[in-house]
Amino acid sequence: TRVSEISFYGANGGLECALYADLHAPPSTFNFYKPGSGNPTNTFTCNGANVGLTGSGTNSANAVWQEVCQPKSGVGVNRTDQCGASKFTVTFESSCAVVSVAKVDLDGDGNFLTYIESRGYNTTTCPGAGTTISERALRSLYGQD
Repeated sequence: TRVSEISFYGANGGLECALYADLHAPPSTFNFYKPGSGNPTNTFTCNGANVGLTGSGTNSANAVWQEVCQPKSGVGVNRTDQCGASKFTVTFESSCAVVSVAKVDLDGDGNFLTYIESRGYNTTTCPGAGTTISERALRSLYGQD
């Protein structure tokens, strides 16, 4: 449906913003943040607007850190000291996306796996306030460790 397409385009746009910021602005926009380390100071431009990051030391990104970095029933990584997360929200013409980025260094060698999850909504108010809400999500995992 049209509503679903709008949500998908929001998720895709958020993912593209994260990929571009991570891969084309070295050093990475998404530095290594873990709970208690405070907020990242990085901002970047996406869709013509400045986007600020929330670090995993805050409540909004801490859930991402817990999901990706803390092992649960054999899922996740075992070294939580080698994992950090950040989060941002971006608005498009008729949609928005909440994007989470986690960096994981499994063996402490300084090389990171990057996990990105982008949740798109069919509204410009994230995360999805309104009467007809559709959410679509995209994930990307890349890097060498």
